[in-house]
Parts: sequence; C-alpha cells; structure tokens
Amino acid sequence: MPFYHTFSNLPLFQGLTEAELVTIAGNTRLEFKTISAGETVVEEGNKCEGMHFLLKGTLRVESYSHNHKYHITELISHNIVLQPERMFGLRPLYTRRFIAESECRILILNKEDIMRLSSDFMVFRINLINIISAKAQKVEDKLWFQRSGYLPEEIYSFIELRCIYPAGYKILHIRMKDLANELNMTRQTLSKRLKCLQNDGIVSLRRNTIEIPRLEDFYKYIQHS
Repeated sequence: MPFYHTFSNLPLFQGLTEAELVTIAGNTRLEFKTISAGETVVEEGNKCEGMHFLLKGTLRVESYSHNHKYHITELISHNIVLQPERMFGLRPLYTRRFIAESECRILILNKEDIMRLSSDFMVFRINLINIISAKAQKVEDKLWFQRSGYLPEEIYSFIELRCIYPAGYKILHIRMKDLANELNMTRQTLSKRLKCLQNDGIVSLRRNTIEIPRLEDFYKYIQHS
C-alpha cells in the first residue's frame, strides 16, 4: 500500500484524488514521528505552529481550568487533529496537554505547508475551513442550549463542555465542594445524585475523582431518564 494512504482518511485530506495525494506526498514536508507511551506530544501553553494528526495509538488529554482547581483527563484513539483552531487567532497556543497513553504514530504539518496546500488545493482549503468553522459553531451552540435543570444532565454538560471529544473514557478530578459550587447546588444534593449514577453504572467515584467509562453511555442515560 502506498504510504500516502496512511493520511488519506484524515479530515484535511478527505475528498482529494489519488493524483493530488501523490503530488502532496512528493512536494510536502511530512514529518512522521513515533511517540513512546508516557511521552508528551504537545504541552499546554506551547505555540501552535502547525498541525499534529494522530494516525495510530491512544492519547491521554489533560485539560485544566484557568485556576487549576480541577482538570479533566480523557483518552482518544481515532484519527483527529490536535486543536487545529489554535493555529490562528489572537492566542495561537495549545490549551491542553497531549500525552501518549500507548505508542503513537503522529503526522506533523507546519503552518507554512498548510497555507500553501490550502492555496493549491480547493478541497484541502474547504476541509480546513469546515474543521475550524465546526469547532466554533459547536461552542456557540452549547452556550445557547437550554438545559432542563435535570441534575444528571447538568453534571454531564459540565464534563462534556470541557472535553475535546464527546465520547469515550473521561475522568473529572475535582473536589465535590468545588463541583457543587460550579453547578450552583449543595454538596449534599450533588453527592446523593452522584451515588445514584454510580449505582446505575454510569460513573465510578473515588476521592475527588469522577470516572466515566463511556461518556456516550452517560448521554444515553440522560435521554432515557
């Protein structure tokens, strides 16, 4: 199999013809890196000077609140681009830390090549615009979404809003007092509801930790409650 097939299914390259992919592979600096488990791929606060594509393996993503009172850990293992929206704008910095949970294969494209490919290939340019536009639209839609006040939905929304991907394994590291304050409820009410969610197999509770094996199951639970 030609090596360019390894990135032909990535979001930025979808829709390009085989001839176009061959041209890109032959005229673009494609940096492939193998990252060992435990190594950091991208650090929070680093300048975003290009795009990192996860081709193979599983990444652990750590996302911290501004005051660092709580953070979320999640695992992602599908073809994604690491925060492509951070390549442009007023603050072109990564806001999350990406660590190899298992050995990972990463493709890196620098910003200059991305701009050149965007100029040379209309499909590539449309894909780039769609990716960034989709990110912005999802954030705005969430801000205006009217919630029911149903407590499990409030807990789910708090976690999902802060995740990079709305499915899979997540851990929320937070003191119950802080989470109760964030959700504008008493600690006793929160604790009671979390225990119900644990009894129903949706979450697992440990000290200052809420583990969600599959966030999509949490969503289904809310829809059928």
